Amino acid sequence: MASRDPSLAAGDTLIKAQRILGTRSVELVADGDAELQRDDTVLTADRVTYREPVDEAVAEGNVVLRAGQDTITGPKATLVIGESTGQFETPAYTLTRDRAPTAAGESARPVSGSGSADVLRLEGENQYRLKNATWSTCQASDPDWYIKARELELDYDRQVGTAQGGSIVFQDVPIFWMPWAEFPLSGQRQSGLLPPTFGSSNKTGADLAVPYYWNIAPQLRRDDHAAPDEPARHAARR
Repeated sequence: MASRDPSLAAGDTLIKAQRILGTRSVELVADGDAELQRDDTVLTADRVTYREPVDEAVAEGNVVLRAGQDTITGPKATLVIGESTGQFETPAYTLTRDRAPTAAGESARPVSGSGSADVLRLEGENQYRLKNATWSTCQASDPDWYIKARELELDYDRQVGTAQGGSIVFQDVPIFWMPWAEFPLSGQRQSGLLPPTFGSSNKTGADLAVPYYWNIAPQLRRDDHAAPDEPARHAARR
């Protein structure tokens, strides 16, 4: 795994590879274990073409982008490094943010969302738009459940995801269709779908609950003596 060069000055760009051709101020082609670094962004691929005048990198073959706590992989990507914009083809991704403490004595904890897509577009820092995509807080390799959507927008400034033409899939079976829905990305309080919960018993068999949380009074906190909020639940049995 590539790591950031600690000697690299803030804002500077470092390019490494087995072979580098071209002119730095025009275009460089880094071929063979290519790597581009700037600040907390590390881009690796079999081949990276970097065009300095427009700050554009075209990465091909085994592409891995690590930016902060986020990782996106795919066969090809075109990125404008400084603007955090661009596009990945058929990517897999894991995006991680720290969830702020919700009570005294708690500490921030990382919350990850992961999935895949036909196309992932980076639209500036903390903004992602995906086509024919999946998203889940489960392990990326084999999630028990996930959201599948024709259009998926992940807004990490508001900590909100928006799915259009979507469904919730449990163990590879679609169980809840949603033409449009918002859901929290880091588990914070807001109206929207919450991750499904599962259970079983001898009497009822397997139970699946798809909670919807209604944040009816977001300005109230528990220390204002507001009653604890309870999510509405949609349950289905298998």
